[in-house]
Amino acid sequence: IRPLKMSQPPPLFSFGVITDVQYGDLDDNLYNDHQFFRDSLKKLENIIIAWNQLPLSFTFHLGDIIQGFDDDVQKSKDDLDRVLNVFSKLNKLNFHTVGNHCCAVPKKDLLDKLNLECPYYKFVIHGWRFIILDTTDVSLNANLLSPQYKAAQEYLATHSTDDYPNAVFWNGAVGEDQLNWLRSNLEKAKSRKERVIVAGHHPILLSSDGGNRQHLLWNHKEISKILEDSQVVIAYFCGHYHDGCYVKSGTVENVTFQAVLEAPIGSTASALVEIYEDRLLIKG
Repeated sequence: IRPLKMSQPPPLFSFGVITDVQYGDLDDNLYNDHQFFRDSLKKLENIIIAWNQLPLSFTFHLGDIIQGFDDDVQKSKDDLDRVLNVFSKLNKLNFHTVGNHCCAVPKKDLLDKLNLECPYYKFVIHGWRFIILDTTDVSLNANLLSPQYKAAQEYLATHSTDDYPNAVFWNGAVGEDQLNWLRSNLEKAKSRKERVIVAGHHPILLSSDGGNRQHLLWNHKEISKILEDSQVVIAYFCGHYHDGCYVKSGTVENVTFQAVLEAPIGSTASALVEIYEDRLLIKG
């Protein structure tokens, strides 16, 4: 007699993740032979149709919602409106993360359109705390008159790409005020016995392949140490590095999701994350 198989308990909750839609009214293959700027909108439509049929608690987009035009703010805004019009068809709550390309739209206007009061924020669901970072905080995308912009200029002037491959203009850092806010949230999570997933646009850890180190957050080591030392962070989710990557550091799962922009035409390039009592499972 064969023993009966015990049915697996359902997840506590699940959510969808995409990153780097990076839509633009541009011809394909601007920087390589697998960038499909206009098709990103159709892929997003397909993803949302699929998501609308699933019992998801919410969804994430992890930054770079548009390609953007550095010399044409209005055109960047128009592209953003096209993407957000597609997002408006989603019957779930979606949480946005600010990416470097997003900042082709001035940050105040960007936050208004994304319905965000602040570019970094948190929420709690089923005993899990989600912390969303603004990894463009200290960067050349900051306000030109701000201390963050000056700090970004100083960082790039004093860090050679020979020694710091990620010392390039499209990256940034998490500033001191935000770091203090992050530490405070992790302390609250620990005191309340919450588990934590942190999300941001830029990776804080990638594989040892030197070819992708140029995509790391400027203060990636500091952030990584804060998350590991907290003892409550289960995972860090991000985009930016379009090929995607997975690295585990201590107890923290570092997952860089692949870009919608470079997914095959006609595909639904997305991931589903299922949260269980003892694990998380990523599909897609």
